[in-house]
Amino acid sequence: RGGPAGSGGGLVGRAVELIRFEPVYGDVFGHVFGDTLVFEDLASARRELGRCRAVTLEGELLERSGAMTGGSLQPRAGQLGFGSGGEQDEAEPLRRRLLELGESLVASRRREADLGRQLEQLRPALNQRQQRQAALAAELGAAQRSLGPQLERQQQLQHRLAQLQAALLVDQERLVVLASLINPLEQQLAALEAEEAGAQSSADRGRWQGLQQDLETADLRLSEARLHRDALLAARRERALATERFADQMASVAIEEQRLQQSVAALAEAHAQWRQQQQQEQERRKGLEIQQQDLQERFGERRRARDAAEAQLAAQRQALQQHDWQLQRLGEELLAIAEQERSLILRLEAMARELPDPLPEIPASVRELALDGLDQELRRLQQRMEALEPVNMLALEELDQLEQRIAELEGRLDVLSKEREELLLRIETVATLRQEAFLEAFQAVDGHFREIFAGLSDGEGHLQLENPDQPLEGGLTLVAHPKGKEVRRLASMSGGEKSLTALSFLFALQRFRPSPFYALDEVDSFLDGVNVERLAALIASQADQAQFLVVSHRRPMIAAATRTIGVTQARGSHTQVVGLPTAA
Repeated sequence: RGGPAGSGGGLVGRAVELIRFEPVYGDVFGHVFGDTLVFEDLASARRELGRCRAVTLEGELLERSGAMTGGSLQPRAGQLGFGSGGEQDEAEPLRRRLLELGESLVASRRREADLGRQLEQLRPALNQRQQRQAALAAELGAAQRSLGPQLERQQQLQHRLAQLQAALLVDQERLVVLASLINPLEQQLAALEAEEAGAQSSADRGRWQGLQQDLETADLRLSEARLHRDALLAARRERALATERFADQMASVAIEEQRLQQSVAALAEAHAQWRQQQQQEQERRKGLEIQQQDLQERFGERRRARDAAEAQLAAQRQALQQHDWQLQRLGEELLAIAEQERSLILRLEAMARELPDPLPEIPASVRELALDGLDQELRRLQQRMEALEPVNMLALEELDQLEQRIAELEGRLDVLSKEREELLLRIETVATLRQEAFLEAFQAVDGHFREIFAGLSDGEGHLQLENPDQPLEGGLTLVAHPKGKEVRRLASMSGGEKSLTALSFLFALQRFRPSPFYALDEVDSFLDGVNVERLAALIASQADQAQFLVVSHRRPMIAAATRTIGVTQARGSHTQVVGLPTAA
C-alpha cells in the first residue's frame, strides 16, 4: 500500500508505510518494521542514531546500538516493497497455487490421520505376529531336534514314491494289454448280437443257443475285464493322488527345512553377536580390573607416603617437645644459679658489713689457708659454669616470646574452632534446606508428570531417583509405561514414545514454574495423528498461562492453532509470508 512522501531532513517515511502487503498481515509487518525508518542517505540516518532503527535507500541498515550492516549498494528507484512489480504480479498465481496446495495438504493430512488410525488398528496384529515369531523362535530347538527324523522320513517317502511310480508303470502296461483284449471281445460281441438279430428260423435255434451261451460268456469276460480296468483306473487315480500328496508333503518339508535353516542361521548369528558382546564385556571388565588394581597400588603408595610423612611429623614434634623441655630445664637451672649468685652476693655484703673497719691484719698463714679454700671453691664454680656451657643468654626472652606466641595461637585456635562450628552449622542448614526444596520440587514435578503423561499416552509414568536416601548425589530417571506395553526406561523407547515422555516432562516443569513464552520446533514429527491431537489439545489448554510458538507440518496441530502463518522462500532471496486458513 502507499506511504507518505518524503519529509525534510532526508526522511522518506516509516518502513511499514512504504511496504506493500495484504491487510491480513498488518500485525506481522507492524511488529517487524514498526520501529524502522527509511532515509535517503547514510548521513541523514546517522542524525537519528540511537532513537530508532534506520535503513537507507542504498540498503545500509543502522541498528539502535550503532552497528551498521550493508545491503545492496546499487541505487534503487521507486517505492519499496516485497520484490518488484513483476514479482508481485507473478506472486498472485503462486499464491493461488499455494492455497490449492494447502487444500491438498489438508486432504493429505486427513489421509495421514486415516492411515494412522489404520496403523493403530493393525498394531494388535503386529503384536500377535511378534508373539508368533517369539513362539517360533522357542520352537526352533525342537525343530532342530526333529530335523533329523524329518530328513529320514523324506528319504523313506522318496523311496516309497519310486516304488509307487514303478508299480504305476506296471499297471499302465497291464491296462494297455487289457484294453487290447477288450476291443476284440467287444467286436465279437457286436458280431454275435448281429447274428442273434438275424437268426429267424428254428433250424438255427441250436446255433442261436450256442451263440447265446457264447454271448453270455463274452459278457461275463467283458464285465470282469471292465471291473479289472476300473480297479486299475481307481488304483491309478489313488496312486496319482498319493503322488500329489507326497509332492505336497515334500514341498512342505522343503519349505520347513528352509525356514529351519534360516532360523538356525539367524540364531547362529545372534549367538555370534552375543559371544562377541560377552568377549567385549570381558575385555572391558579386565581393563576395569587393571585400572582398579592400578588405583589400589597408587592409593597404597600414597597412603604409605602419608604414613611416612605423619611419622616424620610426629618425630619432629617429639624432637621439638624435647627441645622445649631441655630449654625449660636450662632456664630453671639458670634461674637457680642466678638465685644462688644473688644469695652469695647478699652473704658477702652482710659479711662485709660485719667486718671491722679498718680490717685487721690477717696473718700470712691464715691468708694462705683461706685463699686455698677460696681458690678451690672458685674452681668448683668455674667447672659447674663450664658444664652448663653453651648457655643462651636470650633463652628467657625467647621463652617469653614463645609463651606469648602460644597464647596468640591458642586464641586464634579458639576463634577458628568457633568459626568452623558456625560454618558447619550453616553448611548443614543450607544442605537441609536445599534437599527439602529439591524434594518439594521433585514431588510437585512428579505429580504433574504423572497427570500429563496419562493424558497424552493413556499410560502411566513417574520420576524415579537413583539414590532416594541422598537425592542430590544421584541422577533422575524417567520411567514410562505406555498403554498396552511393558514398563520401559527412556533409553529403550521408540521415537514417538520418547517425544511423548520428553513433552510430558517439559510441561510438568512448565506447570511447576511457568514461563511466559515457549518455542516448540516440530516436536510432533515422530507422533501419529491421535497423539498429535492430544498434544495440540494440551498446548491449547496451557495457552491461557503462556504464549506458544509451534513450528509444525501436522494437520491436527495446525487446526488447533489460533493463528496460522506459512513461510516460504519466494523467487530470489526474498521470504514470502502466506496466511493459511485457520480451519485447515
